[in-house]
Amino acid sequence: MNIGTMCGFCLPYLSKAEALTFIKDAALMLHQGGILYLSTMEDDNSKSGFRKGSTDDEIFMNYHEADYLTRALAENHFDEIETMRYPSADGITMDLVLIAKKN
Repeated sequence: MNIGTMCGFCLPYLSKAEALTFIKDAALMLHQGGILYLSTMEDDNSKSGFRKGSTDDEIFMNYHEADYLTRALAENHFDEIETMRYPSADGITMDLVLIAKKN
């Protein structure tokens, strides 16, 4: 029985389409009442691109928007329990946390 799925900051490594597929797949795996935890960097998805890391190597970072994530949650039978936002370490983007319960 799958009672919870946690996706702690893996969405920045998934495209918009992959993130939406992840939500759909999580809905298939979770039983009614199961909890889905998502966290990501919130910004306009079109700003996604290569960013330099602390070791000067580049990695592709995907930014996600709360509106399409929460819409996907609703479309996949999740009730949103909580949305939290706080400034990210870079001081530019917002960190977004969504916690939802499968209905």
